[in-house]
Amino acid sequence: KKTATAMATASQAVKRVNKLEVQLDQSKQYATIKKMQIKTGKTYKWQLLKKAGTELGIKPKKVPDINYDKVNAYHKTVWMKAYNLKID
Repeated sequence: KKTATAMATASQAVKRVNKLEVQLDQSKQYATIKKMQIKTGKTYKWQLLKKAGTELGIKPKKVPDINYDKVNAYHKTVWMKAYNLKID
């Protein structure tokens, strides 16, 4: 029983960490424009990301941002379609 309880606790902790990674923009699945600008030194337009996301049927996630309260984080597939960029 102790092992089962420990495994369940660990599983829930992993789920919380994964959720926080997305919220903190440290996820390998989603990235904000700001993160990609810092990573590449280039600028990106949200309109192109929105269009690609709509075409793929993938909605952005809202994540906290120090400057704007919340910003959109786009899925890695959207980044690939719009700008041919990997976010990892």
